[in-house]
Amino acid sequence: SNDIFIAIYYIECVLKIAALGGAYFADGWCRFDFFLVCMSLLDGLAVYVLPVPPTVIRMLRILRLLRILRLLKKAEGVRDLVITMALCFPALVNVCSLLC
Repeated sequence: SNDIFIAIYYIECVLKIAALGGAYFADGWCRFDFFLVCMSLLDGLAVYVLPVPPTVIRMLRILRLLRILRLLKKAEGVRDLVITMALCFPALVNVCSLLC
């Protein structure tokens, strides 16, 4: 199922690049999508080709969750919540390191 989603996002990216041409990279969200598609492809290749530790692969999969940030463009309340969580994350890491 993971490979299916990678293929869908890859096809979407290729179609957008073909339709928009150079203007595709002028939009920040399109560049963000391109980055996520590249990371997804790297993740997919790393599983089959490269001898990469599973931790690195998990980190690449977490990067794909950043695609949700596109939805935050219109949802201001959720965007504020995510920004607050991102700002609190370093403190959360400190607390977790003390507890572990």
